[in-house]
Amino acid sequence: YLPKFHEFLKTTHFLLIALLFYYLGQGQSNTYRYELSLNDSTQVLSGVAKHTFVNTSKGSLSSLMMHLPSRALEYKGSFLQGQLQQFQKADAHFAKPYELGWIEINDLEVNSFMVEPCVDCEFVEIPLEEPLAPLDSIRVSFSFELKMGSTEFNGVGYDGSVYRIADWLPIFSTVDSSGFHNYPLTFYRDVHTSYNRYKVSLELPADMMVATNTQLLDEEELAIIDSLDNILLAKMPKSTELKKLHFEHSGSNLQFFISRDFHVFKMKNGGHLYFSGDEPFHALQVNEVNEQIDQYFKSELGIDKEHDFDLLLLKDKNSEYQSDHLLTLDVPDDLFKFSAELCHARAEQIFRYKMNVDGFKSPWLARGIPYFYKYNFVNEYFPEKKWLPLSNSFIGKFFGLDQFDYAFQNQFFYLYLARQNFDQKMSTSADSLSRLNYEAIAQAKTYLALGHLRGYTSLSTFKRSMRRYMLEYSRNPNAENLRKSFTYYCNRDVDWFFKTWINTNEVYEYRLVEADHCPTVSTATVVNKGTLVLPFSLTGFKDGKPVLTEWHDGHTGKKSVQMHHDEYDKVVLNYPGIVPEYNQKNNTYYDRLLFQRFEPLRLQFYYSFEDPNKSQLYWTPTVNFNAYDKVLLGVSLDNSSIVQKPFEYVIGPEYSTGTGKLTGYASTLYNLTTRKSRLFHQIRLGVFARYYHYDRDLAYTRISPTLKFYFKKPYATSPVIQSLRLRMVHLDRELPPDFDEPQNGLNTSSYSVFNITHQYENTSILSPFSIVSDFYLGDEFSRISLEGDFRRMLWNKKWLIWRNYIGVFLVNTFADNGVNGNYYSLGLSGTQDFMFDYNLYGRSETSGIWSQQFFVTDGGFKSQTGVLSDRWMFSTNLTVPIWSIFGVFADVAALDDGSKLYYDAGIRIALVTDFLEIYFPLVNQDTNFLTQKEYYTSIRFVLDIDQGNIIERVRRGYY
Repeated sequence: YLPKFHEFLKTTHFLLIALLFYYLGQGQSNTYRYELSLNDSTQVLSGVAKHTFVNTSKGSLSSLMMHLPSRALEYKGSFLQGQLQQFQKADAHFAKPYELGWIEINDLEVNSFMVEPCVDCEFVEIPLEEPLAPLDSIRVSFSFELKMGSTEFNGVGYDGSVYRIADWLPIFSTVDSSGFHNYPLTFYRDVHTSYNRYKVSLELPADMMVATNTQLLDEEELAIIDSLDNILLAKMPKSTELKKLHFEHSGSNLQFFISRDFHVFKMKNGGHLYFSGDEPFHALQVNEVNEQIDQYFKSELGIDKEHDFDLLLLKDKNSEYQSDHLLTLDVPDDLFKFSAELCHARAEQIFRYKMNVDGFKSPWLARGIPYFYKYNFVNEYFPEKKWLPLSNSFIGKFFGLDQFDYAFQNQFFYLYLARQNFDQKMSTSADSLSRLNYEAIAQAKTYLALGHLRGYTSLSTFKRSMRRYMLEYSRNPNAENLRKSFTYYCNRDVDWFFKTWINTNEVYEYRLVEADHCPTVSTATVVNKGTLVLPFSLTGFKDGKPVLTEWHDGHTGKKSVQMHHDEYDKVVLNYPGIVPEYNQKNNTYYDRLLFQRFEPLRLQFYYSFEDPNKSQLYWTPTVNFNAYDKVLLGVSLDNSSIVQKPFEYVIGPEYSTGTGKLTGYASTLYNLTTRKSRLFHQIRLGVFARYYHYDRDLAYTRISPTLKFYFKKPYATSPVIQSLRLRMVHLDRELPPDFDEPQNGLNTSSYSVFNITHQYENTSILSPFSIVSDFYLGDEFSRISLEGDFRRMLWNKKWLIWRNYIGVFLVNTFADNGVNGNYYSLGLSGTQDFMFDYNLYGRSETSGIWSQQFFVTDGGFKSQTGVLSDRWMFSTNLTVPIWSIFGVFADVAALDDGSKLYYDAGIRIALVTDFLEIYFPLVNQDTNFLTQKEYYTSIRFVLDIDQGNIIERVRRGYY
């Protein structure tokens, strides 16, 4: 009996310790008491708060910090307001106070000591009369009024039907052993709070229903809900009375969704489904979907319906919040989306909100792990599901979209940034992640990295480790405790993941150079092409099917490793590609005489994503136009996918219908990511060539070798983009037979110009600016210029643009020899484009519509002046938006001897700012345009369809 008694003592001992820690934890929780009243006519939530704060830090506190989440929208200086502007979202900045909502704090009292709270702040500092010792508590009380604003900014407020009070009430800042952490509200709602106890009373109209993550205590209200959930599409009975409800909760967040339009439906798990509208589709199928997800989590984590929940479907949820009990989803479009998003929400419930992960410091843990389970669920239960629409149709197969499963988007997002050296570490905190990196790193790379860990440790070990992490460390979930969970079960070293992988953005890349089969042994030779020494797998294929996958520890340099002995058709490294590897195009070795390391060639229409199993050559029919070649019909052949490649090329032959000649373009480009450099994040070396006609029956050939340096941002979320370009442009252009060569033999038919351009751009949406400096050096001239473009967004969300330009010739042999107004001169009304940089459809036209196209360069005048400068030019240009697309412009300039002041003014229509604009000049220094005949010939327009310029504009706010 002694062994059994010993086991009993051990079990009792552990239970006593667990109970002790539980009650100590409960005793050290903050207690929040809210007495709330909702005024439906004013959309104001009034309240009295009586909170008890417990000092759980190691030191005494001289003040308390209270977080007012609603101020994140109300206060213009908040982190969220800055983040929205960084993401190119200006609506919240210009919104009215009633649209943003507001909060007023009154009668703030700390142990009978009155405090005057700040007005323009997200965090209120509450001074204490005496320091608060560790584990001591203090009482804080106040009243408040909370105006519910619009839900369009971050999904909280009043949407016209539902009051969404999601983690929106005043609460103490997060505190731990080191003290307070003022985590601001973020775009993805990464605010982290301590584990607390809540008691809430809520007065509201009697015909409203409440969906909440708390426990409803009123038996009468519970009975009404129970009676309604048996009647499809039933609502609360209409009433003009008020009711008071009472709630309790222990957890990390507090959420109430209130509406008189809610229907309620009892789910088999015991929870309720809340939804509005008249479509019962989801209500009828939620049980089927939920049972499938129950089965999945039971297989993955051993959970047997332990995690009950209520579910709320919202129209335009417009935010990322979930909770420990109430799950909220957008009204889904189809059953698949419903299944995937519900699985994701339940994974967040398990791994974030019940475990209370610090999602601000470790978004990869808080967001990434649930994200992993979502995509793993899709892979298991919807294996045929593809990423993009129409993938399984004829159109999808024609474009090659059927090659990419649903989870491939994670590989794409990660590689899209990593190949440009914009990716960040998985361990980056939420306030330091750029918008696209939040998707590509905190979620997508984490999914891939966990897939890497799952493959290496084995499926059963991964499942047991994650279950242990969920059960043993629910009150202290962090990366170290996740590591402990894996080392408990795994007999292989996992420090490569927890100490290396999550803390670096260095490159993981292996290359399979050979697979050899001898009578007694099968081997593979693998080269580490990256900088990280991480595990890799080798899979042998026979008759097109994988035979066996084996994992090997990482190494540097080249190494031959043994494989399971067999004759393979091919060997694949890191199959099936669910790892964040930099390049998977060199992971296959075929058992054949020739081209063992080349994937099958796929001639693919248009563009697609990088397929590691194919050598892709893209072909795209093209239609182009200029005034001299007329319609250009051609085809583009290139290897460029949407994700940048180290080496890219394009060949584009085109047939000119205007001349009957073959024209076109070609380029090669080498992209070097400089991860070790402190100055540059990427260097691009390319050669660009093209041959077209620039005048009737006159062709030009342009060849331009270019070296471009992209400077590293000061920090990942910085709005600053900076580059330095060095290039040599060589032009050969045919001249008409009657062309008079300039005196002294100065030549403009064949010339080379060296150019250095430095560009500094701040992309802040409210006040963006760019400063571009240029240096040109040719045989007959050299000049420098500086252009500053400064913008300010006005109340109508349009930019006031103030541009300044100065250009100075250092050498001008033409002018020195009396040839003024020459080919290289500065243009008051825009560049003569001797570098052939701009897409001018009629660059030699002097009349007709194409003569009216221009770009805002050099002097930047919007009227056509024909004035050129051979010494220096200074101009200032102003455009002011008035209403919608309409505005006005004015330009002023001086040049050469400065004896004359030039100016013009008129009306501007900006259909797409910088890309499609129309200018109607009214007056300049010499002319009243309205009195001229054929006024329409004075109208000018900007038309820029350069793909690079468009991409640069669209990418703002993402990375």
